[in-house]
Amino acid sequence: MIKANEFYVINQPKHASIVVVDMGGANLKTPLSPQLHETLDLLREDNDLVFMFPRYAGNQVSLDKFSTLYQACMYVVKGEDDTYTFVRTLDYIREIFNSHVQVGFMRYDSAVTLDCISRLKETKLQSLKSSILEIGRYNSEEFFKIYKKDSWKKDTKKGIYRIYYTKSPMIRLSIETVDILRAIKPDYYSTFSRGYLWDFVPSAIMYFGIEYMKEDVYEKATRKK
Repeated sequence: MIKANEFYVINQPKHASIVVVDMGGANLKTPLSPQLHETLDLLREDNDLVFMFPRYAGNQVSLDKFSTLYQACMYVVKGEDDTYTFVRTLDYIREIFNSHVQVGFMRYDSAVTLDCISRLKETKLQSLKSSILEIGRYNSEEFFKIYKKDSWKKDTKKGIYRIYYTKSPMIRLSIETVDILRAIKPDYYSTFSRGYLWDFVPSAIMYFGIEYMKEDVYEKATRKK
């Protein structure tokens, strides 16, 4: 039986970069979109892949077969706190694999184009020491969703640090940033669980003053045609 927050290694790492793919929300009862299918194939040529599956995924498909067919390095099933799963995944990448110089993070529905990936290969991002992503600040309407009275009923802390977001289809994390994220205490990162995982990285980078590249190289790469 597959357990949450345990890591299932399919292949040993082969590359200097690794990409964590969040499959939360994906309908695994149907085939992946042709775009995601091709994106994963192109990504794995220069990156090791890690899949983070939602808890229901094991009832829909064989996670071992899925991960093997897409030539992933390993997979993990999320627990109730998906930010905990993400941070523990970073721990595993650093402490057990200990072979990567950069970590990517994307969602299954991210608009990562094949042209963008091809151009990113040419930029040799592995030599960069700063994380790469675009960061914006949420507007007053999003803040209101967090602090209005009826949002306190179930979880008084949920979203309390959800100040920033990113439009980048993929976040590229430097090892320095990864190690800072791993050291953050649960009372901070757990507030992003259950729906706000994608906001954890940009919000933490700004909240803790972590260095990053402000230019969205992915958008820039797409424009350079």
